[in-house]
Amino acid sequence: MFNNWINIHDLERFWEKAGSGGWRQIVRRASAAKQDRTRSAWEHTQSPPIHAWEIPELRRRWNFMVSGNAQIDHVAHVKNNFLAGKTGLAAFSPGCGGGGNEMSWARTGLFRRIDACDLSQPRIAAARRAAEQAGLDRILNFQVGDVGSMAGAGPYDLVITEGALHHFFPMRRALEEIRDMLRPGGFLVINEFVGPSRFQWTGRQLQAANELLNQIPEAYRRRWENGRVKKRIDAPGRLRMMLADPSEAAESSAILPLLNEMFLPLEVKEKGGTLACLVFHGIAHHFLEPEAEAEAVLRRCFAVEDSLMKSGEITSDYVFGVFGNRAGG
Repeated sequence: MFNNWINIHDLERFWEKAGSGGWRQIVRRASAAKQDRTRSAWEHTQSPPIHAWEIPELRRRWNFMVSGNAQIDHVAHVKNNFLAGKTGLAAFSPGCGGGGNEMSWARTGLFRRIDACDLSQPRIAAARRAAEQAGLDRILNFQVGDVGSMAGAGPYDLVITEGALHHFFPMRRALEEIRDMLRPGGFLVINEFVGPSRFQWTGRQLQAANELLNQIPEAYRRRWENGRVKKRIDAPGRLRMMLADPSEAAESSAILPLLNEMFLPLEVKEKGGTLACLVFHGIAHHFLEPEAEAEAVLRRCFAVEDSLMKSGEITSDYVFGVFGNRAGG
């Protein structure tokens, strides 16, 4: 209703959270400023295995779609194909969260410094501890802040966004700031959600995702958070999205058009996730070490996703890409 600003599923979710004592959090979020709501959404430092990308088989699938080898991830792919023979590099990673991705880049041995920032103070504190424990604290510099607060830093050989770029808005301004941070000949590397803004899933996407969900045995559809059976997938209301986290996919559908306009596309690989990330959200824990029946569920979902992307009925919600700095030639 009202261009999906609010829908019946939002009201069901509201009553569910209110009934479990979450109404105080709802009121606090609703009355907070935008950046405070975003910061609050990411205060946690531990994440339960509810997201599809926690599933090892999906990670291997994405590796293959990027590098052509299920055992070679996007970090190794960039190292082998774009940074071979280079050392002493400087990189910047905005929206770094707990720093796990940045540590993967640091372990390549290519970097003398990786600056990284995030709005969440608890996550930055956790990232600093992890870097120190791993002996990478001389390379990794974690700071509380955002792209704007780091403007003027650099120049950098790489700017890396791992699941963070879709949180930035206004998107054009954020990309302008990133472009200004890159040295001539530098690269912007993205591993990102580029699907519908505010998660307003397409009709065909929802239809296919629900058909797949309904084919999954009930035992594999029990949610991590409460054990209830996942019965349906719907697009969240825009108001609910903005109250929960105003930054979430605010302008995600604009990412690729703006990147192609403002940067030089060197390599862009579609990863799909258009169905898998909807179907397995909240129930991914059942598929971390899948038995034969669960493996068959995964294969069926991947096959349908591939078929619908090939036919053009759905597009890829997740992409990996390397972009050059047009100003650097």
